[in-house]
Amino acid sequence: MNKGFGAEIGRLTGSWQLYVSVLGVAAAFFFSLERGGLKPGILDSFIAALIGSGIHLAAIFCAFAFAPVFCEDFEHGYCYYTMIRESPKRYVITKALLIYLSSVLVMVAGTAVFLGVCAGRLPWTVREDSAYRLALRSNYGILVANKRYVGYCLLYALQIGMYFGSLALAAAFLSLFSVNRMLVLIFPLFLDQLLTELPTRNAMSYTCFTPFLKHFRADWQMLLYAALWSLLPALLLTVGIYAKVKRKIMR
Repeated sequence: MNKGFGAEIGRLTGSWQLYVSVLGVAAAFFFSLERGGLKPGILDSFIAALIGSGIHLAAIFCAFAFAPVFCEDFEHGYCYYTMIRESPKRYVITKALLIYLSSVLVMVAGTAVFLGVCAGRLPWTVREDSAYRLALRSNYGILVANKRYVGYCLLYALQIGMYFGSLALAAAFLSLFSVNRMLVLIFPLFLDQLLTELPTRNAMSYTCFTPFLKHFRADWQMLLYAALWSLLPALLLTVGIYAKVKRKIMR
């Protein structure tokens, strides 16, 4: 599995889709700011973008990095060649793990690009602005109080990336039923909107992964909650992917 995992990492890092995805997430931040443009401070701009509707487009870019891998493997027969050397279970686990991790990586790296672009033009924060006060009261606010703004933003992006990672796995699961890649790539956005618009509050939605809403009194509880509600559906989807892949190769 280690050799197969290493090969898949090389496949991921050597693909242009990964780097386009990172730039796409950074672009989604700017698009989410809409007509208002950048705010007086980086932290203000960061939070304003994450509140805006445009940031949900990042779900597509997080999936674009590696979620279509099953489409490509079955289309070119690569999956059959791979499973000569390793079991279907290892094949699926390797792919699912990289789909999830690449989504997290893309979200964090895209956020870093956005912050880097803003850093050359804006101060980190204007202490009187509402975003600064909101961040101070939020989960991980201790980082803002200690002026560790980069850590706050990247930890925030990590949580959103975990959420988008589970959506990317849902797209990968769909790809085993549909050969329409456009449908597969926009599915995370559709699912995100569906979860957000449900009339009852649910644990698996974008807003539940946003630390500035101060969901928990302790920061470790917020991080554990995000991990649980992204990894649990990711695990169930991986089981579903394995079952479907096994059926496809046995035909």
